[in-house]
Amino acid sequence: MKTRQRYTVTYINKDGLRTFINPNQGRFHFDKENDAKEHLANTLIHNTIEVLNSVYCDYRTLRVDPIECYDHGDAISVYIKPDIELKEFVD
Repeated sequence: MKTRQRYTVTYINKDGLRTFINPNQGRFHFDKENDAKEHLANTLIHNTIEVLNSVYCDYRTLRVDPIECYDHGDAISVYIKPDIELKEFVD
């Protein structure tokens, strides 16, 4: 099946996994990174820190990530690969 890159807002959940703030539906994934950034900005502007933290654990983990989507717009996976650097594991 054909895929394409889109953008969505993500956070780190209570299990330590980076995932979407919204359901995996094409309407929450954006073709342009700036549109996803606008969605993030609106989420931050229209909620208090207390509400954001109660829903997203720590609002400071919210960010925009590129995701691979099927041609119809839904993402292939709801988890984002972690940003792991080898130096974290090397003495």
